[in-house]
Amino acid sequence: MINKTRVRASGFVAGGGGMADFRFFRVKALALVFLAALYAAGPFSAVPASADCDCCDEGLDEENDDLAIEPLPAWRVPGTLAALDDPHAGVERLALETLLRAPAAVPARRVAAFLKSPDERVRRAAVRLLRKRRAVEYATAVAGLLKDSDAGVRLAAVRTLAVFSPVRHAEDLLPLLSDDNTIVRLAALKALADMGAARLAPEVARLIGDPDTPAAVRAAALESLGRMKAADYAYLAASFATDSDADTARAAVTALGRMGSAGHAGLLSSDAVLSAHPREAARALALMGARGQAPLLAPLAEAYDAPFAALVELSVPGAREKLAAALFGEDEAARQSALSELSALNEADFGAVAGAAAKRLSDGRSSIRRMAVEALAQHPDRVPALAGLLDDPAPEVRRAVLRALLKGNAPAREDAVAGLLSDPDPGVRVAAVEVLARRGARVPKAAVLPLLSSSDPKKRYD
Repeated sequence: MINKTRVRASGFVAGGGGMADFRFFRVKALALVFLAALYAAGPFSAVPASADCDCCDEGLDEENDDLAIEPLPAWRVPGTLAALDDPHAGVERLALETLLRAPAAVPARRVAAFLKSPDERVRRAAVRLLRKRRAVEYATAVAGLLKDSDAGVRLAAVRTLAVFSPVRHAEDLLPLLSDDNTIVRLAALKALADMGAARLAPEVARLIGDPDTPAAVRAAALESLGRMKAADYAYLAASFATDSDADTARAAVTALGRMGSAGHAGLLSSDAVLSAHPREAARALALMGARGQAPLLAPLAEAYDAPFAALVELSVPGAREKLAAALFGEDEAARQSALSELSALNEADFGAVAGAAAKRLSDGRSSIRRMAVEALAQHPDRVPALAGLLDDPAPEVRRAVLRALLKGNAPAREDAVAGLLSDPDPGVRVAAVEVLARRGARVPKAAVLPLLSSSDPKKRYD
C-alpha cells in the first residue's frame, strides 16, 4: 500500500498529476513482473539464455542514451523523483530510466546510491543515468562495477567510462578483454580506443594474435589498434589484410590506413585486397598519401559506390569527372553515394565539383536542381548563395534549400523564409518553421497550428 503521507511529504503531489504518475510506475512495474513470471512458466522457459543475449537489448537501449530524446514534462518530474523512494526495484528502475529524459532533475549523489542496489537492472539504469549526467566525479564508483556479476552492468560501466574517458581506469578494462560476454569484450576494446590508451596496445595486439580469439573480437581489436595509431603493430594488421573472414580483413585494411607506412601501399593496392575491399583500401591509401598507386585505382572510378573522395585525393585520373557524373546521373543510388563523399573533399577538390554543381542550379529538371543544392550544402561556405532559390517552383528544391540553411545556421533574409510559412507544400512550411525557430525569430501561431492537425505524425512532431 502506498504511504500517502510520505509521498506528500516528499513534495510529490504537484499539479494533481503526480499521484497518477506514481501509480503508473507501480502498475507498469508490477505488470512487467507478472509477464516475466508468465514467460518463465511458458513453453519458452526451457530455452537456455546465453550470456550475450542477457545484455544485448540493454546494450541497444544504451546506444540511444545520447540521442536527442523528448524532454520529460515538468509536471512528471516530482512524481518520478518520488518513485525513486519506492521499495519495489521495478519502480526504481523505471524511475531511473525515465529520468534519462531529465537528467539534471536528480542529484548525481542520489543516483550513485543505486549503484549498490541488489537488483542488477537498477544498477544498470543508475550507471546509464550517471553517464547521461556526465557525472565524471563518480568514475571510480562506476569502475568498481566492471567486476559486477551481471554482464549488462559491466557493459553499462564500460560504455560510461568510455564517455568519462578517465585514462587512469584504462587498465581496469583489461580483464574484460577476455570477458565471457562477447558484447562486453567489444565494448572494452572500443573504450580503450576512445580513451586513447595507446600504452595498452600490446595487450590488444596479444588478443589479435591469439588463435582462440573469435573473429568478431579480432576485428574489433584491429580497429582499436588502428585508432590508437599503434604503428609498431602495423605488421600485425598487414598479416590479416587478406584474412578469410571478411570483417577481420576489412578492419585490418582500415587499421593500416591509420598506422601503416608507404611500405604497405603495395599490399593495399594488390588484387587480393582491392577486389575484396576496394573502398577501405582506397581510403587507406589516401590516408597514407600513396599517390603512386593512383593508376591501379582508376578502375574503381567506374563503380557507382566508389570511394570518390579517396580517389580524388589520390589524383586518380578522371575521378573528379566521375564524381560529378554520378552526382547528376539518372541512377539515384549513385547520386546518394557520391553525395555522401563530398564532405570528405578538401576545399580545392570540392571547388572543382562545386563548379559543376552550380551550373546545374538552373537545370530544367527539379531532381537535378535539388541534388545541386544538396551537393553545394556539403560545404558551409557555399550555403548562403543558395538562399536565392527559396522561390524555386519545385517544392523539393525549396525544402532542400531550407535544410541547407539549417545545417550551418547560414544567413538568409528572415522575411524570405517567413514567406514560406504559407507555402502550399506542408514539408516546406515545416522546414520554414524550423529555420525561423532555430534563429530565435518569432513564428506566428497561425503558421504552426495547421501543422499540428496534419495527418502526417512526423509533421506534427516537427
